Amino acid sequence: MCPQEIYEKHLRVINNIRFTSREIDVIACIMHGKNIKGVANFLSNEDKQVETRTIESHISNIKRKIGTNVREGIINFMEKSDKYKLIQSYYLSLLIQQEFKKNLKEILILTKPYNISFFIVLQMLGNNDLNWMIYKIRRDLQLVGITVFIELREYSDNVPIVLMHKGTHGEDKKQCTIYVLSVNKTNIPKRQSIVMSNDQDISKVFFLTTQEKQGLEFLPKRTNFEYINLSLSKQYHFIFLEIITKVFSNTNVENIIVKFRERYNNIMSNQTSLVAPHSYLTDKNIQAKVRNIYLPIVGVLVLIICGTYLLIFDPAVRTTVKSQKAEMPYLKPQESIIFPKNVTTWNIPRQDNVFVGREKLLNNLHNKLRQNHTPEGISNVAISACAGLGGIGKTQLTLQYVTHTKHPYTFKAWFPAENIDDLYNKYIEFAKLLGYTENIYTKENIIAYVKQWLVDNPGWLLIYDNVNNYREIAPFLPETGGHVILTTRQRHWPTKFSILPIDVMTEEESIKTIKTLIQRNVALEEENAIRELVEILGYLPLALVQASTYIKQKHITIPEYLGLYKKYESELLSDNSFLEETNNYSYPVAVTWNITLDEIVRDTRINNEPPIAIELLIVCAYLAPDKISRKLLLTWLQTAHPDLSSPELTLNKHIALLWQYSMINYDDDNNISVHRLVQTVLRHQFNQILNQNNNMYPTLNFRWFESLLQFFIDNEQEFKLTNSFQQIIETSQHFKTQFQDKYNENLVTMDLMVATIYYYQEKYKDFLKILDQVNAYLQKIDGLEMLKCEMLALYSAYFYKIGNYHEAEEKLNKAFDEYNNIKINNSEKDNDMKILKARLVYHKANLVLEKSKKTDKTNINTLEIENAIKSIQESMILFKAANRTKGFLLSIRLYGQLLILTNQVDKVIIEFNKYNNLIEQTSDYMIKMLFYITYSDAYFSKGDFNKALEYCGKAKQQAEKLHLNNKLNYLNNQEKTIKASLQ
Repeated sequence: MCPQEIYEKHLRVINNIRFTSREIDVIACIMHGKNIKGVANFLSNEDKQVETRTIESHISNIKRKIGTNVREGIINFMEKSDKYKLIQSYYLSLLIQQEFKKNLKEILILTKPYNISFFIVLQMLGNNDLNWMIYKIRRDLQLVGITVFIELREYSDNVPIVLMHKGTHGEDKKQCTIYVLSVNKTNIPKRQSIVMSNDQDISKVFFLTTQEKQGLEFLPKRTNFEYINLSLSKQYHFIFLEIITKVFSNTNVENIIVKFRERYNNIMSNQTSLVAPHSYLTDKNIQAKVRNIYLPIVGVLVLIICGTYLLIFDPAVRTTVKSQKAEMPYLKPQESIIFPKNVTTWNIPRQDNVFVGREKLLNNLHNKLRQNHTPEGISNVAISACAGLGGIGKTQLTLQYVTHTKHPYTFKAWFPAENIDDLYNKYIEFAKLLGYTENIYTKENIIAYVKQWLVDNPGWLLIYDNVNNYREIAPFLPETGGHVILTTRQRHWPTKFSILPIDVMTEEESIKTIKTLIQRNVALEEENAIRELVEILGYLPLALVQASTYIKQKHITIPEYLGLYKKYESELLSDNSFLEETNNYSYPVAVTWNITLDEIVRDTRINNEPPIAIELLIVCAYLAPDKISRKLLLTWLQTAHPDLSSPELTLNKHIALLWQYSMINYDDDNNISVHRLVQTVLRHQFNQILNQNNNMYPTLNFRWFESLLQFFIDNEQEFKLTNSFQQIIETSQHFKTQFQDKYNENLVTMDLMVATIYYYQEKYKDFLKILDQVNAYLQKIDGLEMLKCEMLALYSAYFYKIGNYHEAEEKLNKAFDEYNNIKINNSEKDNDMKILKARLVYHKANLVLEKSKKTDKTNINTLEIENAIKSIQESMILFKAANRTKGFLLSIRLYGQLLILTNQVDKVIIEFNKYNNLIEQTSDYMIKMLFYITYSDAYFSKGDFNKALEYCGKAKQQAEKLHLNNKLNYLNNQEKTIKASLQ
């Protein structure tokens, strides 16, 4: 078998990991001891030089796929796989193929005097093995200077090919035909008539059969008929060379073939320790498969090669043709392939998965491609770039468009463009299909040839999949005549490109995708789990496919998978078993973004810069995925890289680079967001680096975590004012997971912030869990009185909230004791002391208020309330002096509630009206709600029930925004009371 056959049939997937053919080339070379330069030299030839950086890129991709960092890991991976011997066979095939091509070039020199053309007529048999044979024969005939034409024909079409195309060439060019026929008793007369009708121009007819002459009795006996036995033990190369010796009776040709046979035998004998010499088909299973393919068509596959000795070009003519070709920058396209009406696609991948949703994106793509149409037709090439994160579904969206578009494209072709060498090889293959017959390829000539054909044959659609950047793809792009779709992770393209941003699926699309892929009905009890699952997976198509395949393969329920995912998140994101069932994906989620990360690293290395963009992305992985502020990232950057002369410009540059590669997004407020699964994968990989004591990112250490923590601490009020609660909660969780063994003062401070958030959200179970952890830590530590005060004040607030005023008062008294023990010599802490005292006296006043609310009005302790009013006035002064607007407003609100208790309602309204603008301007829903409740209470006490009802409605709006169900119930009851008073 040739290398490509071995790859397609056996080596495309190894241990559930998909490899490209070029990656298999590299692996085979590594297994035989070649270094990077040796691999590049081995895979290079006279026509094309492979660069070492290209090999480095391939090796990097291979390591990523199999999860190793060293070359030995690749060798170990192959030795432990069941494809070890096949990779050895593959390497031998590469060696033999190189020798074979050398011999074909020598034969070409000897056969130049002959002017020969062949027609290959295929009867659309759909036989893969036969297709391989035809492909190789056509390719190798072209390499020895023979023009080859292909026509696909229906079974009913029996018009002789020679008669159909008799006038297509000059008189000095004899025509030869290759027929691929299926033979049975009913169609023997038709087959016989075709062969006989062409006999007039044939000097030799070749029959390639699996059993010598069997099944060919219908043909008459002719002296120019030759039979070649297509034995399972016969190498393809010798089958082809046998044909050549019978077509060209030339001693020198025969000598070249003898030399090849000797070299072939030497290669095989030198490698016997690795693998036994293999023939055209040596594996028993493969042999059986081939027999099953050939024998059903009456045991005969008839390949008729009609060859003839043709007239030799006159020397003067040859000189003229040669000089004309020299003047041409590229060979003008010829009609060397005759496409039937129903052949309109080339290299389009198989669509394995059922496509779900995305109608809006498909319509947008259609509209963008139609923008270049005029009443006269296509004015120039329309290029649309489908850009987005890896795994977002760009390729699947494009494939859906290609296979289901109703636009009448004349031709559709698909080119893999992730590796520029692979793209060029595809262009060579495509050019040959179109009729390129030059024997020496140059990149410029091949591209120019294809471009000219596209100009001459407008109305096509071309797809370039996984394009890295404009610089690489630009030379290949046509200039007019059709539509082009690029799939890419890059967002930065010239203005002539239409950019179609691809985002994650909707919730409903995601749910439908999973339900479709698991191929069973989803039980009613699984409905909640499937919604939670798609949310956790971030509605990412690749993750949905990966999870669905696992559920289907393991025969488990969706809740069972959800439980496993929460426990083994990183392992399941790395699972590649789903690749067995699809050709549409090459990597699992855990490694799909490493390609992009490598590109970003290369970009920074080119400019000899530190990998700030990657560091920045890792920092974002430890924050909540949405609303990451630039101010926060600037704080980190200045801490991690203090020597930067312009940190703001550096930050903008690297944020732009991450956006360019679709690794981050912006929201309307210019905040940054990162996909949840990108964060998960980055945290896992970063932890692996830390565990290996790898100094790859020296700035990513606990010091920069602390700088982020300090930012949250310093900007606590800002986060609360903007309701960025989730940012604090999720960041805290990530930090604590990362540094479980380094729980310190800063993490305690952040935990107290999170506990405060849970308190206001009435999530008391979460509140107590965090507070108890903080308490356990602080009990072991001497000092830290300020943190202990904060903790005790929060405990006190919780106890009076649940009506345990005795415990609340006890905790608050302990907090004042801790406060009185604080000894601070640093003047910078004076402001913190003021704020802490303000909070304590606020809590003291609030406790009095709560107790008084539960007490009969006749038993209210007036003196205690008056002392509480003095305390809250002190709190207002302290908060105002410390520029703590939220604390100041909360103190005013509490002041108002205390005044209501003492029947000073008019004073409440007067005081509140003083600060009404400040109240309305705050973005803190909690503060607004509390003020509106107090306003409503004041007007109700005054007897102005309309105003009371108005402010009660405003308070409800804020409570709904905060999802405070208990408070909503209270306000609904209050509303009923006010309405009853109105009646």
